[in-house]
Amino acid sequence: VNQAGRNTGIVTAPVGTARLDQPNPRPSSRRIAWTVLRVVVSIAVLGTLYYRLPLDHTSAPVAVTVLLVGLAGFIALIGYQVWLILRSPFPGLRAAEALATSVPFFLLLFAATYVAGPRQGRPSRRVGVVTRR
Repeated sequence: VNQAGRNTGIVTAPVGTARLDQPNPRPSSRRIAWTVLRVVVSIAVLGTLYYRLPLDHTSAPVAVTVLLVGLAGFIALIGYQVWLILRSPFPGLRAAEALATSVPFFLLLFAATYVAGPRQGRPSRRVGVVTRR
């Protein structure tokens, strides 16, 4: 209703109230639990792959191949996660999940490259025994 008392057809909600046509601004506990479960499973799979792949000081070409394939996988993972974040009703939750899976992937990729590299040169280049454990 405008100042002249005519009905304009525009309905407004009082300040501070949520609109019914907007999604819930906070994710449910169930959605948060599924996100945590996906992160835990992803990290467990990455750790299992790291310890199960035969990476024990093979050669420089193998180390470079591991690095290049891993970086391609990392770029693909980031692209997919950005796409999911843009489509998600809760982008903050999806971004936290993306960060929680991408960082371990990146760290394990470089650890695998280091372990797969050949042991060359003087013993002083690497101090101690390098193992994955």
